[in-house]
Amino acid sequence: MTKAQRLKWLKIISFNAGLAMALLVLTFAKVDNRVAPFAVAFLFACVILRVNKVGIGLCVFLFSLFVVDGRQDIIASIVAVATFFMLAWCLPILKQKYGARKVWRKYKLEYAVIFFLYMASNIAGIFFAWGDLLGLYSAGVNFAIGTVFLASCLMFFNATGTRGGRIPWTPDQRICAGVFIVVLSLGLMGLRYDYFNLHKFVSVFVILIAASMLDSRTAMVVAACLGLGASLQSLDLIYVSTYTLLAMAAVSFKCSTKYLSIIAVMVTDVVLGFYFRAYYGYGVFDVLPLALACLGALVLPRAVSKYFDFSKSILSGYLVSKNTINKNRAGVYRRLDNLGSVFNEMQNIYKNLVTGSVPREESAKMLARRLCDNVCSSCEHRPKCKRDANAAKDIDDGFEKLCFIGLGRGNVNFMDITPDMSLKCTKLNAVLNSANSYVSQIQTQETSRMKTDAGKVLMAGLLSGLHRLCKNFAVELGSEVVFDIEKGAEIKDALLGAGIVASDVLITKNRDGEYNVSVLVPRAEAQNLAIERVISKIAGHRMAVDTIDDAETAGFSIVTVKTAPKYGLTFGIAQVSKDFNPQNGDAFSFLKITSDKTMMSVCDGMGTGEKARRASVLALSLVENFYKAGFPNEIIVESVNQLLIITGQEGFSAVDIAVFSLSDGEVNFIKVGGVEGFIKRAREIEVIEAGSLPLGIVEEMVPKITRAHLHPGDYAVICSDGVLDSFSDRVALANFINNSSAKTPQKLADEIVSECLKRTDKIAIDDCTVAVARLDSTVDKSFVLPYNASYGKEKSY
Repeated sequence: MTKAQRLKWLKIISFNAGLAMALLVLTFAKVDNRVAPFAVAFLFACVILRVNKVGIGLCVFLFSLFVVDGRQDIIASIVAVATFFMLAWCLPILKQKYGARKVWRKYKLEYAVIFFLYMASNIAGIFFAWGDLLGLYSAGVNFAIGTVFLASCLMFFNATGTRGGRIPWTPDQRICAGVFIVVLSLGLMGLRYDYFNLHKFVSVFVILIAASMLDSRTAMVVAACLGLGASLQSLDLIYVSTYTLLAMAAVSFKCSTKYLSIIAVMVTDVVLGFYFRAYYGYGVFDVLPLALACLGALVLPRAVSKYFDFSKSILSGYLVSKNTINKNRAGVYRRLDNLGSVFNEMQNIYKNLVTGSVPREESAKMLARRLCDNVCSSCEHRPKCKRDANAAKDIDDGFEKLCFIGLGRGNVNFMDITPDMSLKCTKLNAVLNSANSYVSQIQTQETSRMKTDAGKVLMAGLLSGLHRLCKNFAVELGSEVVFDIEKGAEIKDALLGAGIVASDVLITKNRDGEYNVSVLVPRAEAQNLAIERVISKIAGHRMAVDTIDDAETAGFSIVTVKTAPKYGLTFGIAQVSKDFNPQNGDAFSFLKITSDKTMMSVCDGMGTGEKARRASVLALSLVENFYKAGFPNEIIVESVNQLLIITGQEGFSAVDIAVFSLSDGEVNFIKVGGVEGFIKRAREIEVIEAGSLPLGIVEEMVPKITRAHLHPGDYAVICSDGVLDSFSDRVALANFINNSSAKTPQKLADEIVSECLKRTDKIAIDDCTVAVARLDSTVDKSFVLPYNASYGKEKSY
């Protein structure tokens, strides 16, 4: 037998055992010790359930033998059970034959059949009591109360069995549930023994369970109903007040654990019994069921508690919000996926629009024909110069050579004319002027074409980046968000224990197990570090605050906490200008791209002073904005290069970028014209190769990308060319970094710049900038900046 089959049979057995116990208890439920219609009414209500009808019918008959007072009651029980068997046999047949008809559903004829046969089953009791006025009165009361209880049971079964208890109950269903609890409590009082108070045991256990699984108001009502059942049997209302006080104690001390509620109930009951004498003859035998009930509630498995937990209906917990969010995510996923395909097609179109440069030889031939047609067409010596094919070919070759030289140099002069042409041609000035004019026009057209092609290449690159971005975003949105309501409640309680009142908590979890928690707290508590600590403890792994936003409710903030990266980074920066110029031509940046990706960069503008600084800041700001948008490394560098070419920036920039992944310790070094970088490990140093030409020089440029893996404690160092020029070569710089005993990134950056000045007689030969990052295993924050991490702020040496 499989596990699923065992679970199925366990549920069937437990359900039928529960019905049998309920029938036993209801058999002993009597009003004024004479009227006992509850077991038979419950029996007729069970016909709508999927249970063994024969078994429960026999159970009712056998149980009734213990409480009947005479022959008439035995005969009445036999008639009731026989009528029930007839109902159990005919109702399925009627439902199969007429159940599909509208009139069957409209007038609820199923319930009508049940009530009709129940009334028929009571005829025997009324018949045997016909000669006895008191018996007739009891039979009539029995029939009336039984009919009301039958209606209550049917509605109760509809709320719990048919609807699963997960849909909010209507007021009439709540009333019927209360009636059922009252009658069960009445039956339990009939099973009371001198040495063990079964009613007390069950009532305290139910009160504790209700306090932990239901809201406070419902738990109080359940306790009052239990007390009312006991009061009806004992004719003493003290049970209503005492059980209500027990529920009030359990609810008042309700928290994330059961211990406080259980202790509160035990103390309250003992004080009521021994001190206030609330119970008659309260003694040790009354404490025993109390202790056993508290122990049972304490050891009740969590899985069983969840199975019987009806406190959260399927309409609670932001169900509409959850479905709407996941539906919107699915819609956005499809749109992004389609949009990515559109961008990919547009990228291919723009690539095909790039014309490219015309070969110089072809341009020279075209200019030579135009030059010949313009100058020679009006010359009176044209027939003489082109008297035969060889002479015409010599003239064409001379013009073509002249144009070829002009396209390469930008202009031509008398020294570029062939000797044969200089002797024979009488219009050399016109030839030179026309050639220079045509060359200038071609160069202007070529410059314009290059910019147009650069724009097309830029657009193709951007569209390619957008295509990849859309596809990546679509993948992120493709997985359904799972809402964890239970952990949200735990976080709310734990924050309250830490002194932080969270008005609302929404926690989601993706399929990778990463949590995203949003907490609505007072604005004064938004910076409280206890939020991270509490949420991390409940989530089971380290969490970190991602954003803090002002809520629409005045005075409150929404703190968003996400799964923290595995590693953290600490940065250091040091700068000095050439000849201590107030304007440093280098720029640097530290940028948190995402929660687990961080960028460190240094940009060296060609030259020094204000002009170099403008170029470096421009290039670096473009790089930062592209990274913020989420573009890939290659497209970022290529796009920035094309933008600089199109805008015609006079200065060129060398860019050194290091992108760190805090989830796995990987780092990408992207170098464009930059010098070597370094990774300082515990016992060795690794040199990162230098990059290609600087940005803005050539149209076709491929960045140098090197991937490496850092371990906790490793340092990554990037610098401008002024630092490398201050040392004799890269080996000397690598040895200095390797031999440094600096304990922090800032200290290492300061030592490198100090050594640069030491080697150049205290005067920097070029702008020097050093940026250092250290990977840390555990830090309070995953993004720690140095004290002087801002543009233009330098440290004095």
